Amino acid sequence: MPSFLHSRSPRGTRAPAWARAKLLPTLLLAGLGGCALTAPGKPLALLTPEINASRTLHPETLRSGDSLNLRFARTKDYDQNNVLVTADGQASFLSIGNMSVEGLTLPQLSAVLREGYGEFLQSPDLTIELALSAPSTIVVMGEVKNAGSFPLPEQPISLPEALGLAGGVIRHTAQLKHTLLVRWVPEEGRIRSWKINALEEEWDAEFPLYMQDHDVLFVPAKPVVHVNDWIDRYIRRMIPFPRLSAD
Repeated sequence: MPSFLHSRSPRGTRAPAWARAKLLPTLLLAGLGGCALTAPGKPLALLTPEINASRTLHPETLRSGDSLNLRFARTKDYDQNNVLVTADGQASFLSIGNMSVEGLTLPQLSAVLREGYGEFLQSPDLTIELALSAPSTIVVMGEVKNAGSFPLPEQPISLPEALGLAGGVIRHTAQLKHTLLVRWVPEEGRIRSWKINALEEEWDAEFPLYMQDHDVLFVPAKPVVHVNDWIDRYIRRMIPFPRLSAD
């Protein structure tokens, strides 16, 4: 099973107030276990408007895996190349140190850095450019033929198409009516999850349910009897979310 630790988080319109990285959120684990063992999820068509409304459509914001170039017009000693946004959403700047940047736009980060450098430089004239953008990925796991982390194409893909990236479901064991979608919503500063009745007869809805960067799609076995083992095997070791809100 490939590592999912380099999955990127969705880009939001503002920077969440994240605390230090927490790779084992207790509330998420409890939610996953409960979702897998209870009644079937709501029909795909009923949940699609709510889930699509949570999509983040702002690709200009920073995320883990991006790298930056920083240029000063008058003080070249502070120039930096390939400043990496690390897995905990931080970047390191000369004389300032580490700071949380994930979720910020380049103009927002520029304003923050001007304020920071203004403490010891007179009217700092700086520009920031994106040197390298991290790839978009989703994770598909559970009763699929090739579970793993997959690059997202440029065009939006639906839930059935996401299952197709993993080779489709294992028909004699997959419990599609208990499909679980877990999504990081940066505007809300939290993870959300939905249990979906994703049986194939639900796939022909008028409006598709679209996946987004950093989503985790889990199709449980039939019946699900080892949720704790599944949590330990996948979530504890390979959580694709780099951090959670401090709240």
